[in-house]
Amino acid sequence: MVAQFARGQVAIGGTRQFESFAGSTFIGSVVRKTQDGNHDAIIARVAGRACYSGKSEFIVEPDDDLGQGFLLR
Repeated sequence: MVAQFARGQVAIGGTRQFESFAGSTFIGSVVRKTQDGNHDAIIARVAGRACYSGKSEFIVEPDDDLGQGFLLR
């Protein structure tokens, strides 16, 4: 919603429907424009349904250098 508002593709009060690659949908709307410190911001409303699709657990061994973090490129 922020990107579309910035590009002039949706106005305050405007609504858009988005569809995922799996076919689920959600609706977003721009409620109002506001200020966040010295920056323009918007208040957006999002509606839809979400479900957990998985769970992961990561175990780091004390001598594992990757435990300090890594970057995927």
